[in-house]
Amino acid sequence: MMRWLFVLAATFTLTAPALAASTLPGGATTLTETHDDWTVHCTVANGPVRCAAQQQQLSSQTRQRVLGIEIVGGDGDVLTGTLVLPFGLLLSKGAVLKVDDKVTSPPEPFQTCLPSGCIVPLNIGKDWLAAMRSGTAIAVAAVAVNGQDAKFSISLKGLGSALDRIADLTK
Repeated sequence: MMRWLFVLAATFTLTAPALAASTLPGGATTLTETHDDWTVHCTVANGPVRCAAQQQQLSSQTRQRVLGIEIVGGDGDVLTGTLVLPFGLLLSKGAVLKVDDKVTSPPEPFQTCLPSGCIVPLNIGKDWLAAMRSGTAIAVAAVAVNGQDAKFSISLKGLGSALDRIADLTK
């Protein structure tokens, strides 16, 4: 089961502290790398290195964000993150996530809506993490306020290398 414990502002905010590292390569204060469909973004500001794996999907017509996901470190075998979905969804129905044909979540509740979209917090356990590392896509299903199905797809291409890079940078 996934539960997300994180609030997202208008842009992604790094909120989960790395455990040990306090510098980035070359003494940099920020680092951004592309790992296929994922971006690793790290920063150092008066403390430990903070990193997240992120993906955003924009509308080809309006160039506005349709979907965003951010995954950060956590405790032990659990990662935390945030899924941001667009307005116009029936919040009472939640969102169901499915990795290929491997694992399916129960309806995950929306936490709140902000100007950037509606937030679904996530806790990603070891079974989900394994499925995501070996999978190709996360299918996200929600219900629009007009009762129609709203479906989204998140590519998992590059997520494994992005998470491995974060682990290396936060050692």
